[in-house]
Amino acid sequence: MTQATKNLWTLCFSILSFFIPFGFLISISTYFISRKSMRIETTSINKATNILSMISIIFSILATISAIFGFVAFFSN
Repeated sequence: MTQATKNLWTLCFSILSFFIPFGFLISISTYFISRKSMRIETTSINKATNILSMISIIFSILATISAIFGFVAFFSN
């Protein structure tokens, strides 16, 4: 697999991580892969993957925190 193909697959998985319930795990892995690829060669695909992965991580954390607060509020007296 060439580096360009790997970068495109990483970008696709980064976009996919927005739409699946456990996208946090995928977004973390795509973040580290994009950081590694940026050390080799910085391209616009690597930058986009890096940014999308960070946004997905932030959204996943916010969704988890909201779910925890909702769970506590639902079961509190």
